[in-house]
Formats: sequence, C-alpha cells, structure tokens
Amino acid sequence: MSARVLLVDDDPSLREVVRYALDRAGYEVIEASN
Repeated sequence: MSARVLLVDDDPSLREVVRYALDRAGYEVIEASN
C-alpha cells in the first residue's frame, strides 16, 4: 500500500508537475485547488 499525499495549490500547472513527480515516486496523490 502506498502512502497518500494531499496536494493543495491554486496553480494547476504546478499541481500537475508535483503530482507527476509524486506518482512516479509511488505515492497516491489527492489534489485540491484551495
């Protein structure tokens, strides 16, 4: 089971880059825009 990360930022392009990196590192990513 992978660790979960809550990713919160109002910049969609930044969230996309960070989500990609976290996905590649094996994390389950949950996103919120604010």
